[in-house]
Amino acid sequence: MGRERELAFLYDSWQRATQGDGHVVLLAGEAGMGKSRLLEALAERVRGEPHRLLRCQCSPYHRNSALFPITALLRNRLNISHDVPNRENLDRISRMLERVGRQAHSSTLLLAELLEVPSEDTLSAIEMTPNQRKNETLAILEDVLMAPLDGPVLLLLEDAHWSDQTTQTLIERLLNRIGKEHALVLITHRPELKTNWSEHPHGTLVTCKQIGHEHCAALIRNVASRMQMDDTLIRAIVTRSDGVPLFAEELTKAVLDLRTLGASAVPLTLQDSLMARLDRLGSAKDIAQIASVIGRQFSYALLEAIAGASDIDLRSALADLRESGLIFEAGNDGEASYSFNHSLVQEAAYESLSRSRRQSLHKGIADHLESQSNATGDSEPTLLAHHYSGAGEPERSFRYWLLAADRCGQRLAFVESVANLTSALAEAERITDPKLRTRLKLDAQLKLGATLAIHKGPQTSEAGRALQEAKALAEQANAGPQLFQATWGLYLNAARNRRLDEVEVLSEELTTISQEIDDEDFKIEALHHRWGTAYFFGQTAKLIEYAAEGIEHYDRDRHHKFSYTFAGHDPGACAYCSRAVGLGIAGRSRSVRAALDAGLALATSLQHPLTLAFFQSFACYAMHLVRDSDGCREFAEQLKQVSARYDLPAPHAVALFVRGAADALQGDVAHALKQMEPSYEAALGYGFTGVLPGVILADVLASAGRNQEALALVTRLLDQSSTPERGPFVSELWRIRGEMALRRSAGNSQDAERFLGTALRIADEQGANVFRLNAGIPLARMLAEGGRREEAKSVLDHVNAVRLDEWDGPEIAIASQLRSNID
Repeated sequence: MGRERELAFLYDSWQRATQGDGHVVLLAGEAGMGKSRLLEALAERVRGEPHRLLRCQCSPYHRNSALFPITALLRNRLNISHDVPNRENLDRISRMLERVGRQAHSSTLLLAELLEVPSEDTLSAIEMTPNQRKNETLAILEDVLMAPLDGPVLLLLEDAHWSDQTTQTLIERLLNRIGKEHALVLITHRPELKTNWSEHPHGTLVTCKQIGHEHCAALIRNVASRMQMDDTLIRAIVTRSDGVPLFAEELTKAVLDLRTLGASAVPLTLQDSLMARLDRLGSAKDIAQIASVIGRQFSYALLEAIAGASDIDLRSALADLRESGLIFEAGNDGEASYSFNHSLVQEAAYESLSRSRRQSLHKGIADHLESQSNATGDSEPTLLAHHYSGAGEPERSFRYWLLAADRCGQRLAFVESVANLTSALAEAERITDPKLRTRLKLDAQLKLGATLAIHKGPQTSEAGRALQEAKALAEQANAGPQLFQATWGLYLNAARNRRLDEVEVLSEELTTISQEIDDEDFKIEALHHRWGTAYFFGQTAKLIEYAAEGIEHYDRDRHHKFSYTFAGHDPGACAYCSRAVGLGIAGRSRSVRAALDAGLALATSLQHPLTLAFFQSFACYAMHLVRDSDGCREFAEQLKQVSARYDLPAPHAVALFVRGAADALQGDVAHALKQMEPSYEAALGYGFTGVLPGVILADVLASAGRNQEALALVTRLLDQSSTPERGPFVSELWRIRGEMALRRSAGNSQDAERFLGTALRIADEQGANVFRLNAGIPLARMLAEGGRREEAKSVLDHVNAVRLDEWDGPEIAIASQLRSNID
């Protein structure tokens, strides 16, 4: 009653969906507004029509479990069970996937992984990155949910305000394809869910508000059809219910149970109504209260294990609760289970328990679920965490929140992982033992920092704040390895943001911490940050020295594990490509390729895509530094293939950018810029190569005669830095700034001389021999043209004093010719 117009709209949407005009309808409204009843009414109306009904229920206990409503649906539909061999479960998955056109074995493995069905086969990292696994898993779920196997699809997703972020991502993907599907998706949610789904062309929002007095009265008369109610009583119920259908229905039932028609019989609130009805159910009230602790939905098996009642008594109580309308059967595939008819009913029963009784029941439920998970290997960590929290056992709750975070992280469900870690930290705060509390908080805080670094980026403020808190906890706990890890993360955060003063301090701290730990395995990461610091400060000789030491010390079996803890790439591969870059800057061009070839062999053998992409990115730039256009293009093509295969957008942008830079080295400037400009921001954002992409693009812009744009670019990069005269490649920014100032006007010669002089000084200090030549030649030429021949000769003598026997570029010959011309 009162929702006829909404039901008519839903049925019309269903009729259009059966013709291939799919749609997503969002039913929004506060609790009790009749959203679920609309779904039930539509399902009943289409019962006689061919269709495939899929029902998903979100849960407040699983709002941080990635894809929980979908996995629960599929486990029930496929009858996944630990009571049968894993092979049988895999066969069930495979047969279903074949029906939707997914014959690939990899699809079976991915869905089995999602449903936690063990398999002897696995997908290695070299076959598919975590990001690819996530995207492909979502694509599989799209096909599974939208396949019209038994007719058009009617997909119901209830209580989406409790849905996890990955489920919401799946809904967004469904919106993008549903217009051509024979499917209708109905989603109920409360107003607190904020999405833009209704703004999509194939999404429609229907807001369920209070029903009017007439409709409310009609609903009351319908519920009370077996008893005549006068208008005075009906008006009293209408007033108390405030137009909320659930309230009107429950208040009416409470009056009917009292078998009195006086207005004074109407309970004041829904809570009063529900409790009055429960009180009149005798022993069934206790069963309802126990069930309410389990959740809105509960299985007979779990209730039987916790309630301590005989089978006869338990079934009798459940029958009474069903007859009262407070619960209904919700079994799937033969499993006896039930559901409260509304979340508010469950909440009312739960709130009626004393605190001690609730804790006791939560403890019994948690212990039972834990023993089952130990026996079967199947656990729902967020559910266990919730019950142990309710039981007043924060340490056990903490450990399950941490497990849930790890599982979400493996699936790249980072939003859910962060939420679970936040819950773990909240539980840790409840622990009374200060040492244990600090240690557990440290574990969670380090994981939070690492998760945010992967999800948001190691340079983000969110990751920095989490790591700063982890560092403080590690200092408090005097935990050396954890302190090293937190400080390493902060060091990388500062370096990626070009806050070199902080880098210097943190690098010294890392050296001190590693010496105090005195662990041989940590030595490689101590070296890693040393050559990293040398790189970020532009200390060329130290970069070459420390990277060579890292290559010598590196042991693949012992040290590759740090790829997953610190910088996200293998330290040995980093040492090779860092050394190659240092050699290029030092002018030892003939040694660069040998270092890269050795490093490429290692990076390829590791089967770690992020390391391979990182290495190839540096290799591209190393080849560009020594003006090897063929080598630059070769590594760019390899990087393009790797980044496309493993869906790595930032390295892919680097590949496009550097491939264009290789064209520029061969003189094809116009074509080069068409590739470089669209990919520049993403290439610069990759972060590890500092301002080098800006240097390269500015040089090419200048070659194309776009001097003003080149000058604006280098000026912006210098202005953005808190230390504009420190860092790798900054001398090149000053050199370009000087050349562009001179090109603008001869009257800018003083500025140009100052900028080129700064570039030469920085290159000298850094031992960047190639950049010394790059800055010295235009400075000497400008001085000579201005009649300052002796000063020009002094500059050229200075840059020629460094022997560059391995340098194959034209700069040495240009400098020598310029010196001869001046003489």
